[in-house]
Amino acid sequence: MVQTCDDLLTNKMYMPHIKQKNGLGTVKCFMEEFGAYSATGSLDNCDIVRKGAWKKENWTVPLDDLPSFMQKFLNETSCFSDEGSTILSYYKNELGWDGNKLKYAGISVESNVLDPYSNSPEMVARKEYDMMIKISEGFDATMEERCGTKAIMTDLGGKFVFMNNQHIYVRSAVVSSVIGLGIAFVVLFISTRLFHIAMLATLSISCVLVSVTGIMVMLGWKLGSIEAILISIVAGFSVDYVVHLAHSYERVDGETDTRITKAFGEMGISVMNGMVTSVGASLPLFFCQLQFFKKFGTFLCVIIAFSWLFANFAFMAILAQLNIPISKKKKMFGF
Repeated sequence: MVQTCDDLLTNKMYMPHIKQKNGLGTVKCFMEEFGAYSATGSLDNCDIVRKGAWKKENWTVPLDDLPSFMQKFLNETSCFSDEGSTILSYYKNELGWDGNKLKYAGISVESNVLDPYSNSPEMVARKEYDMMIKISEGFDATMEERCGTKAIMTDLGGKFVFMNNQHIYVRSAVVSSVIGLGIAFVVLFISTRLFHIAMLATLSISCVLVSVTGIMVMLGWKLGSIEAILISIVAGFSVDYVVHLAHSYERVDGETDTRITKAFGEMGISVMNGMVTSVGASLPLFFCQLQFFKKFGTFLCVIIAFSWLFANFAFMAILAQLNIPISKKKKMFGF
């Protein structure tokens, strides 16, 4: 363990992944203080601990003397604790002492990339996870050779558990979005009975989906359960305006320009009022304290705005540009 501690504290290969403040303070290895206390009988001189001068002395403890030694050692004040904590308190996660036997002993490291206040994207956490596994496997070889046992890597901050959950969030968001677009296409096709209108309207909804997801990224949102749910309902929220305009365009008579003018005249004001009232309803949610309602308010405002913009200025503009005639007799085939 002493050899592994030195490696973690000084090996430059680990610097991008493990915090190493001049080799001190961020890799918690109780063996440094264990050896110093065994060699000198106290931890009053912390320079001996930090500089490793105790390694030149005989610091090993006979197995029969370990219980009595640990009782005294655990009550000493740690040289690395800013609050003056005891060894038992400072290394509460690294030392499994039950009062009589040492059940486990460990070394903890602080990530140079992951932090306790946020959850990083899956690909970032995966890179750190793979490095920790690599370090653990190297530790395994030493432990198996010297002690006949293996090391176990654990995640005290739960960051790697969230990494797996985020993989599920990504998959569910993608699958839900694809299913939502498929259902939207079916609804649009049934409403208009024209393939090209249903396809263009679904393309408009796809653009809304991409735009809303882009805004989430720009706002710095990390993909979690709330974001996955919001992405999965984008298609349902954004189909409303485009389906009204598409149905009105299909129902009226005349050439393309006439149909567009009549569709805007018939449904434009209703769609506009729907957009204004929905955006207005989302504004109070901006001031909520609960994250779900606050994010939902932002999401609702953004998706309604993009849905209205793409329905009015993209979908209808493409219909006017393509100028595909609608035959009443062959309406089902879109020609």
